[in-house]
Amino acid sequence: MKKRRSEDILILCGERLKALRKERGLTQEGISDLLRMDFSQYGKIERGQTNITLSTLNDIANALEVPIVELLNF
Repeated sequence: MKKRRSEDILILCGERLKALRKERGLTQEGISDLLRMDFSQYGKIERGQTNITLSTLNDIANALEVPIVELLNF
């Protein structure tokens, strides 16, 4: 298994979140409202510009109504 750099993981995770959000017809503003998170902060997550906690990842999974493991399926 190839090791990935931390930055690569953040970008891949962000791309996965974006794809799942769009599949559900949500905008960044819409999901950030569900998460009670600032819109610009959520945008940074999708762009892989910020590291997030497992609890935030869990909140996003709940907002998207998917198992948390689905967010890491990249």
